[in-house]
Amino acid sequence: MRYISYKENLLYAEKGLIRPPEQKDGKGLLRWGITITALGIAFTLGLYPLGFASGADEYPLHLGPWMLGGFVPLFLGLGLILLYYLTEKE
Repeated sequence: MRYISYKENLLYAEKGLIRPPEQKDGKGLLRWGITITALGIAFTLGLYPLGFASGADEYPLHLGPWMLGGFVPLFLGLGLILLYYLTEKE
């Protein structure tokens, strides 16, 4: 792809034109946010039964440190979605 892009630039330069700017829709942030949030939800649901399997009632709602593996991507994805909506242009 890099070589093809280089050749396109050469063709534009030979004709005395400039390459038109790429139109970005800004949806990449939203797509990544949804994907990472879904992954975080899956990890959270998968790790939650470990609290019952440990047999210890030390942790409230059986949420122990192992839940960080699900909560970190969950809230990171939610942050990306929030960032998309806060920086959205009208």
